Amino acid sequence: MVDKFKVGDRVVMVETSDYYNDDSHDFINNIATVKYITRSSTKYKYALQFDKRVNGHSSGGHTKYGHGWDVSEDDIRLASPNNWDEIIRGKN
Repeated sequence: MVDKFKVGDRVVMVETSDYYNDDSHDFINNIATVKYITRSSTKYKYALQFDKRVNGHSSGGHTKYGHGWDVSEDDIRLASPNNWDEIIRGKN
């Protein structure tokens, strides 16, 4: 199976699944880097490292502590340098 994203891709969080939908995390419209892709059967296969602290974890040691979270491909989309500022300002 071909992955939708690859390690090193810059992505933006556009959705939050019930798995991590609470007030203690700040994911929506935040930019992150794909740091690891698991080959296990989990839906949350992409380990992201967000640019800012999101009260996350270290994704099994693959990300900086507090900046990491595991997500599904439905929750993120590819970000480009042309739209980062708009994403951060919440205009997308």
